[in-house]
Amino acid sequence: MSSWDALQQLIARSRSTDFAAFGEGREEHWIARTEARLGLSLPPSYRWWLRHYGGGEVGGEEIFSVYDTENPAGGGDLLRMHELNRRRGRVQGNELYLCQPGTDEEFFFRTSLTVNGEWPIIRRDRIHHTEEVYAPDFASFLFRKISEQG
Repeated sequence: MSSWDALQQLIARSRSTDFAAFGEGREEHWIARTEARLGLSLPPSYRWWLRHYGGGEVGGEEIFSVYDTENPAGGGDLLRMHELNRRRGRVQGNELYLCQPGTDEEFFFRTSLTVNGEWPIIRRDRIHHTEEVYAPDFASFLFRKISEQG
């Protein structure tokens, strides 16, 4: 079984995920427009999730997605949240926020550390002012986040 199949099965079995049905993801042109606006190519595992699921939540925590860049909707749009965080002075040059579940922690791609097109996911503890590599790539982030939710 491939790692994509294993991830798809984990998502299907999980009671903590709220994603669209497999195959009901984002259209390629939305992803491409977001990449163009960011000036970055999104990692393959994140693109896979966008194309197949489109977005959603794990344990009630929204994972930022890609919305129609002509009419971006509210909170969970990756590009909109990046621009908002940048205006607020919360983004360093190599961070692309992925999930900001509350006031105590946040998850972001560290875009300066690319391995096979993938970026590691960093967890920042805002209370203790610490950072850790939470996962080496987006697929591993989903595996870990879903597994922690039970």
